[in-house]
Amino acid sequence: MSNEDMTEEQEENGEQSPESVPPQGEEEQGEKEHGEEENTEPPLATTFTEVVKDKAILKRLDEIGFTTPTEVQAKALGPASQGGDLIIQAQTGGGKTLAFVIPLLQKLNAAKQQDTTSTYALIVAPTRELALQITEVIAELDASLDPVLLIGGADSAAQKKKLTNDARVVVGTPGRILDMLRRRNLRLNTCRFFVLDEADEMLSMGFIEDVRAILSRLPNKRQGLLVSATITGRVEMLAHSFLNKPTRVVVGEDPDEAPDIEHCYVEVGGDLMAKPSALCDLIETTRPRSAIIFCNTKSDTKLLEALMRRRGFDARRINSDLTQGQRDRIMKKIRAGELQFLVATDIAARGIDIEQIDLVVNYNIHDQSESYVHRTGRTGRAGRSGRAISLVGPRDHGAFHYLKKVLDVDFKKIDLPSDDELAEASLAHLYEVIREAKVEIKDRDNCVARKLIKELGGIEDPTEELESFVAKLCHHTIEHFVNLDALSLEDEIEKESRSEKKRDREEKRSSKRDKSERAGSRKQRGDDSEDSDKRSKRHQDSDDKDGKRSTKSRSNDKPDPKEDVRLYIGQGHAHGMTPEVFRNLTSEMADIDDRDLKNLTIREHYGFVDVKRFSADSICSTINGIEYNGHELPIELAAVMSSRRGRRDDSKRGGDRRRNDSRRGNNRDGKRRSQNNSGRRKSSRR
Repeated sequence: MSNEDMTEEQEENGEQSPESVPPQGEEEQGEKEHGEEENTEPPLATTFTEVVKDKAILKRLDEIGFTTPTEVQAKALGPASQGGDLIIQAQTGGGKTLAFVIPLLQKLNAAKQQDTTSTYALIVAPTRELALQITEVIAELDASLDPVLLIGGADSAAQKKKLTNDARVVVGTPGRILDMLRRRNLRLNTCRFFVLDEADEMLSMGFIEDVRAILSRLPNKRQGLLVSATITGRVEMLAHSFLNKPTRVVVGEDPDEAPDIEHCYVEVGGDLMAKPSALCDLIETTRPRSAIIFCNTKSDTKLLEALMRRRGFDARRINSDLTQGQRDRIMKKIRAGELQFLVATDIAARGIDIEQIDLVVNYNIHDQSESYVHRTGRTGRAGRSGRAISLVGPRDHGAFHYLKKVLDVDFKKIDLPSDDELAEASLAHLYEVIREAKVEIKDRDNCVARKLIKELGGIEDPTEELESFVAKLCHHTIEHFVNLDALSLEDEIEKESRSEKKRDREEKRSSKRDKSERAGSRKQRGDDSEDSDKRSKRHQDSDDKDGKRSTKSRSNDKPDPKEDVRLYIGQGHAHGMTPEVFRNLTSEMADIDDRDLKNLTIREHYGFVDVKRFSADSICSTINGIEYNGHELPIELAAVMSSRRGRRDDSKRGGDRRRNDSRRGNNRDGKRRSQNNSGRRKSSRR
C-alpha cells in the first residue's frame, strides 16, 4: 500500500498522518481553551479605505470630514471587520465609538436583513447621555437607520412602539434593556453583534448582574466587543465569560501611560465654605475656557452651583435629579460653548464626551482609583495638554493618600492664590468684560463718568481713555443689574403661577373627594329607617355647609409672604452646627440678612429659627438637603407663628360637640341593644 493510500485511510479513520502531526510543543502552543486571549498585535490601518469596504460608509465618512482614523480606530477596525471578538482599552474621546459602529454597519448592510422587527445588534452603555451619543453617531453615518434608544426617564410606550417598527439596532442602558426583555418586548435570539461600552463604569455602578442577565440571552453565534478605559479584574472576568478568544487592542505603546495632564492638589480648610471659596479663587486666577467640577453627592452639586453663580461664574449642575430634557439642554449648551462650567456627579457625567475641556476639578476625592482616571480623562485629549486639580480637605486625606499610593501619577502641590493675585485676576477679568462689551457710549454716559471721577478721585480733567473706560463701566453695571432684576421678576411670576396652579389642583381634588365621601355616606344610610334618614339628612346638610365653609376658607386662605414662620433645622451642636455657621450659610447661599433671622436657637441635635415666609422659601429651596460635616442638613417648615393661630369658632366648636354627643348616644344605644340580644340568647339556652 502506498503512502498516499495509507494517509487517506488514516484520515478516514480519524487518525492523523505522521506528516500532519505537529512537532511537540507546537501542539501545546496551538491548543487554546475557550476564552483565552490572543496577544497578536492587529495590523495598523492608516486610511479608512484599508479597513472599510462599504462604499456608502466611506462616502459618508468623507462627507463628514473623516479621512484618517484615530489610533484606536486604526487598531480596532481591522480585527472587528474580520469578525473577531475584541477587548478595546481606550480613554473616552479617542474615537472609540466609530471603532465599533463602522463594523456594525458593515455587517448589517452585508446581512441584508429583511425582517426589521428582529434585533441584529445590541449596544449597552452605562448612562443615558452615552447611549444618546451612540445613536447620534449611527444616524449620522446611515441616515436610513433609526436605532431604538432604550433609556430610563423616557416614555416606555414610545420605545415599545419603535421596537415593533425597526429593532435592527438597539442602544440603551442595562436597566431599561432588561425591563424590555422581561416584558418580552425585546428578543435577542437573532442578535449577531453586541458591544459593552464603558464596561468598567458599568461594573462600578453596580450593573454587573443586569449585564450578565442581558448577555446570557444572546445566541452562541455572535460577535462581541468590550470597550473600557481601564481593564480591572472584574472586567477581565466579564470579558472571558462572554467573549471567545478576544483580541486585546490597547491605545498607545504603554497601556499605563497617562496623557499630557498636569495633576495638582491644594489643601483647604474644613469649614463649609472653604472648598467653594478655594474653587472660585482658583478659577478666577487660572481663567479656564471650560471646566468640569466633580462632586460625590447630588447635594454638593446643588450647593456648588449656587455659590459659583453667586460669584459670577456661568455654572450649571447635572445630576440624576434632572429630567432627560434638562440634561440634554445643558449638554447642548456646553458643547456649543454657551456654558463654561459643569458641576456633575460621577454617575451623571458617565459617557459625557466633550472636547477641549481645559480643567478638571475633583471637588471631592473619590476612594476608587478608577473614578479618578475617568474624571481626569476628560481633559488632555487629542494631543492637547490638560490640568486636573484636587481639593483636599481634612476628610479627604485618607482617600487622597490611597490614590497617591496606587496611581503612577506625580501630584504637584500648589498654593491658593493670594489677595494680590486675586485682585490682579479680577481686574484683568473686568478689563476683558468691559473691552469685549458692545456698549454704545453717549454724551450722558461721559458726563456721569466725569462727575464720578471728580467726586471719587478728585481729577478735574481726566484722560480720554480713563473717561471712556469709566463710562463703559457705569453703563455696563447699570444694564447688568437691570437685567438681573427683570430676570428675577420673571422667575418670581413663573413661580407664583406654578403655586397657584398647584393650589387649584389640590382644591379640585379635595372637592371631588368630599363629593365622593358624601355620595358613599348617602348610599350607606339609604338602608336605615325613616327616622335615621331624617337625622342623616340634617347631619348631611350641616356637613355640606361646613364643607362649603371649609372649601371657601381654603380658597381664600392664601399665605402672606410677610408672615412669620418657624423653620426646623435638622442639625445641632453634635453635628458642628452653630448660630454663626447657620448665619453664614443663609447669607452666602440664600442671600438672607442676619437681621431677618429671629430667635435662632441651636440645640444638641436640632434647632429653630423664625423668619418671614418669603425668606423661608428661599432658605428651603437653596439649603435644604445639602451635606454639612458629612451629614444631610434638612430644613423645613416647623409651624406657623402664634400670630397666625386663632381660636376656633365657638359655633363650629359647638357643632362638633353636638356631633360628638350624638355619636356617644348612638354608641350607648348600640351597647344596650347588644346587651339585650345577649340576654335573649342566654334565656333561649336555658
